[in-house]
Amino acid sequence: MRITLLTQPTDYDPSNLWPSISPQLRRRLPLRNLHWKSANRPLRSIQTLDVALLPYTSSSIDEQQHQIAGVGLLDKPYLNIFLVQCEDNDVYRSTVRTSIRNWLNGVLAKKNQEWLIVHVVPNAIESLATTKSPPSSGALLRIKGSVYDKIRADFNSSKKDRCIQLRLSQSSADLASSGTDEIEMWQDLTSKLKEGILIAFDQRVTQYEDDVRKLDAQRTMPGWNYNTFFGVKEGLGRSFEEMGLSEDGLVVYDELEASFFLSLSDKEGEMWGTSGGLPGVGDDSASVLDTERKKYRDLILQNTITTFDFRCYLFARQFALLAKLGNPIAQLVRAKDFIVGVGRMLSWAGMSDAFVESWIWCAASEILEACVPISGAGMDGGRIRALAAAKGDLVVLKRTQIDKMGLRAGLLPDEWPWAGMGMVELDEKEGEEDKFGEVSCEELLEVIEDRDKFFELYRRTNREALDELQRGGRTNTADKILADTACTEFYLKNYAEAAKLLERLPGVYEKEGWSKISGMLLRRYATCLQNIGKDEQYLSVCLKLLTYKLEREDAVHYLEEVKRLSKSVEETVVAHLEGIFEFTIPTRARGREGEDGFEVAVPVRNRLVDGVEIDSVELVMVDVETRKTSITFTCGRQDLVNGKNEIVLSMNVSQGGEYEVTRLAVAIGKVVLSTTMTEGNGKKLRLYPSPHTLSARLVAPRHVHLDALNRCVIELRTGRNDVQSGKISVLCRTPGVRLLMKDASVVHEDSTAEVETDLSQPNVISFAAVSAQQTIRFSFPYAYDVDLSCVTATISVSYTTPTGTFTSTSTSTMEARLPLAVNVHDLFKAHTLFSKFSISCANGPLRILEAGLEESEEFAVGSAPRKGTERGDVVFGSHSASYMFRISRRGDAKKVSEAPAPLSLKVRFRTLEDELRWARRQYLRKLLGEAGLEKVAHLFVNALNEVRVDDGKATEWALMEEVKGEEWQWAEWDLLMNEVGKEERERLKDALETFTKARIEVTDEMKEGLPNLERTIEIPVDVPEPRVVFTALLELRNEVDLEIGAPVSAELTITRDSSWGSDEEFARAAIDCLYEVQVDSEAWLLSGKRRAGFLLDGKKTETFSLLLVPLKSGHLMLPTVDVMVVKPEGTSCQVDFTPAEVRVLPTVRSTSVVLGGDVQIPVGA
Repeated sequence: MRITLLTQPTDYDPSNLWPSISPQLRRRLPLRNLHWKSANRPLRSIQTLDVALLPYTSSSIDEQQHQIAGVGLLDKPYLNIFLVQCEDNDVYRSTVRTSIRNWLNGVLAKKNQEWLIVHVVPNAIESLATTKSPPSSGALLRIKGSVYDKIRADFNSSKKDRCIQLRLSQSSADLASSGTDEIEMWQDLTSKLKEGILIAFDQRVTQYEDDVRKLDAQRTMPGWNYNTFFGVKEGLGRSFEEMGLSEDGLVVYDELEASFFLSLSDKEGEMWGTSGGLPGVGDDSASVLDTERKKYRDLILQNTITTFDFRCYLFARQFALLAKLGNPIAQLVRAKDFIVGVGRMLSWAGMSDAFVESWIWCAASEILEACVPISGAGMDGGRIRALAAAKGDLVVLKRTQIDKMGLRAGLLPDEWPWAGMGMVELDEKEGEEDKFGEVSCEELLEVIEDRDKFFELYRRTNREALDELQRGGRTNTADKILADTACTEFYLKNYAEAAKLLERLPGVYEKEGWSKISGMLLRRYATCLQNIGKDEQYLSVCLKLLTYKLEREDAVHYLEEVKRLSKSVEETVVAHLEGIFEFTIPTRARGREGEDGFEVAVPVRNRLVDGVEIDSVELVMVDVETRKTSITFTCGRQDLVNGKNEIVLSMNVSQGGEYEVTRLAVAIGKVVLSTTMTEGNGKKLRLYPSPHTLSARLVAPRHVHLDALNRCVIELRTGRNDVQSGKISVLCRTPGVRLLMKDASVVHEDSTAEVETDLSQPNVISFAAVSAQQTIRFSFPYAYDVDLSCVTATISVSYTTPTGTFTSTSTSTMEARLPLAVNVHDLFKAHTLFSKFSISCANGPLRILEAGLEESEEFAVGSAPRKGTERGDVVFGSHSASYMFRISRRGDAKKVSEAPAPLSLKVRFRTLEDELRWARRQYLRKLLGEAGLEKVAHLFVNALNEVRVDDGKATEWALMEEVKGEEWQWAEWDLLMNEVGKEERERLKDALETFTKARIEVTDEMKEGLPNLERTIEIPVDVPEPRVVFTALLELRNEVDLEIGAPVSAELTITRDSSWGSDEEFARAAIDCLYEVQVDSEAWLLSGKRRAGFLLDGKKTETFSLLLVPLKSGHLMLPTVDVMVVKPEGTSCQVDFTPAEVRVLPTVRSTSVVLGGDVQIPVGA
């Protein structure tokens, strides 16, 4: 209920002028834009102020002094107005002035009231018109002596103008037709009203503050009364409220509330017991917002008000002020605190529970009803949520009272969630015969008597609470209401509706740590599902219940239900494993005895109340490095007793590496209990395949033909397995590489095993039976589109043996680059070609065991004799090994127009890195064998093989055939040590220490395995076929020693030979040639044609004479000669020129001869 207090000016109207001015004055109300400035407060702006104009009576001015200072001001006017109409001076002097003075004397006798005299001139059109023209001298005299001037002279003061004249025209009833002067007069009147009201208000505030200050200072004196203090201070608050300063008024009431609670704790609180402090009959359903329901102020001032009524009145005043401030959130929040506090006070005071519950219900309902129009329009999202949450809290408070009354009336069972609501047992209430005798709320009494109406009200209240709480974001409280609603439907046996509500709630409470509540909800949910026939969901809930702490009887019941339903449900039911079985995953796995694959012993704790038979267990793991490859350990039917068990999981997959557990699943009939681990949180397990298992790896081919497609080889070792059939699938992991497995073939190198293959499936090599301890190599080409250094592939072999089907998977890398580089230099003679091949290492030092150039049908090949060594030729870094071969055309070979078949350069070699790896593997294997560690030797040998070989070590090995071992480091040291038992670790450490300190040498035993490291490369060598071979010979005619400056005749002979070409017609035809002599200008001076063209047929030899002059002494090389074919253009040719050396002696005597130009030639004397 909205409470509105109006400021009350009074008017005294002996001339009955009010009807003529009332319409226009009311149109100018309420007053707007008032600004109040107090000495002790900041400026306050009042936007609008409602004003009630009351007629003057003697009682309004002749107040009786109230016994409490300041209290009587509330009902007294702020401003008194005297309306007067008089145009006759004599009448004014005889009667009007006396009336005004008597009225003013009565006003001035009272404090904190202002006054104003309004002289009204009705029907003043003519006078208004005359004021617009210059008045005559008589008019001026008449104006000065007017009644209005006399009123101003008699009653106005010099400090403040309290008189105003209001001229009304005949059209003054129409505000729009009023003239400018009349509008200004009305504005002047409203200004006087605002000014007078503000002055009176400021005086009253000052008086109230002084009175409050005095009373507060007397608080500790005997006889001080809180109600007196309250009455005075409330006057200050109501004054603020009347002036539209609701916020200041609310502050006053908040201070009064604080002082009230303080008085309760002090000795002056004894006065609250004068009326017992308790509510009366019917107060449980009475309004808490109606301040007119009782004469609260009179009761307060008379010191007869009860604590209950006082708190209700104080709250109602605060609620009304908050409503004026437009703060519904604060209204609702304060309302909840008020209701809870007063309810607790009533309980402590001995009021019946039914009365307290009824009062709380009615109070909350009234406040919510008062706030229904508040929709949150104009609020931001945060305030809308806060408003909804505050409403929801009050609705929940109402709902709690329904719970209590329902329990007391026997409409709700005495079980969770209704049990323990704080109610008092009936036998503890002395003299209480009727449980609801003090309740006067008809609505509550009606629903208590009618079960259907009760639960209709219960559901409606729950829906209302849910709507508000969900809008307000109060999810926890909303979930509690949902749980209560679900339990209600369960109690009413509405199992389908209860199941819908209970589906989510147990998980919510479990997440918050309320496992006991979650368990109770789950049990009821299970009962609902069982009654509505949803077996799969019922089975899931039974499994969940088995993870809770239950009574043995309940645990056995749900376990039996799981066993029964796991065999009868149609769909597979998946549930969490946690809480039912506890698996301890070990960090080590062992190889299976006599079969490929792994097995792992897993301890299992059965947390169920009894034993159970499981159908299977699956342990899924994924590789840690790529997270792409998964493996699965399994086991079949097992009987798990209550407590500790151990099961053995195995798999038929041989695949090494580090793996992380991602999933563990246990199957019991149609039930699958599983748990999933996120990345990085699963237990890690390392797998090391046995050396006796079937294995496959990608290796480089031992024999490489550069004139064929690039190939790679899959090396398959059967180990201990008699393979009946198998399939090899390869997944290339190098981008840009295509494996052409359809062209695969079996390579028979050092193996005599025969195997049948089937290449009908893409990227799959199927093979037939292979016996144990065999090595089969499958070779197939590959193509690539990018620069390639290596090829990486994952090889999976699925094979069948007499004991079952197995799989072996591994990832390996093959070096794709050639380990050596070959350069060739050709030197042509007339009928012989000398080719020099320089072989250098590309990736690391090499040991070249043999290099040969094979002959062909057309060409014979001869080579220089070399002293063969067992060690071969070692090539380091930038150094190379050179091999010279002589090539000549066979005499009986026929020339053909097509190019001859190329020769083949065959190089047999070993890389020093392979030798070094082989040597240290053999040595380590020998040490571990001597220490009795044969079973784990393969682990350390394989780990050692992964260690990079330093070039310096390889060089040391090549030169000395031994190397130190103390600097070698190998990966996975700690991990490998964990694979060895405690008793064997000491022996292992001793063997490894011996290995690191020893010098590894080549032994006869090691040499037996070196041939397996040999590789061969065949390089096609095309024999050049120049169409012409020129033999150029530069000879001196004088063969004695030469002297400096002594000319010597030389003869240049050029012979043509076309035997290397296959075109016989060209061999007989003449060709245009050109020779050029290349002269060192610092050693020789040439006289003759340095460059000359000539015609040369197939049989002719051309000779040219030259003159050479040596320019310095010593051993000088003769000038070189180059010959080329001019026509036909593009004719290929080679020049066979053998450079010669001559000795030039110095001369003792010499002279200079000038031969044309400035060149001087010394000539012997």
